[in-house]
Amino acid sequence: MRKHSIEDLRITLVKATNYEIPDFPMTPRGWGNGYVAVPEWHPLFNVHYTDIEHLIEVHGGITYSDSIRYGVDAKYSLWQFGFDTNHGYETPDNDDIVYVEQEAIKLREQLWQIYLDSINETEEN
Repeated sequence: MRKHSIEDLRITLVKATNYEIPDFPMTPRGWGNGYVAVPEWHPLFNVHYTDIEHLIEVHGGITYSDSIRYGVDAKYSLWQFGFDTNHGYETPDNDDIVYVEQEAIKLREQLWQIYLDSINETEEN
């Protein structure tokens, strides 16, 4: 059996699209969003972000969770957690792609630690 690795938790960065609504111009915000997808073996698979937001420290807090499917015939499933840089106090200069990537890595490390802690709990019981 293959051992799990932090690399199994996949990072995705998505550039935000700034758009304007007539009579309500949008001010520039941060670069975009960061996501980390966990496989089915992760203890937080299918757990809504509002149930774990107190466990995760990431820019602006964790603000998203949902399933994603991949592979031939969408046979495989991952559960994705994410955060955004679309708050009024953010700018593309401060919250650029490098910053978003660093925060996504931080999110992945925390999700990996939660997995490791769950293994330790199982072994202790």
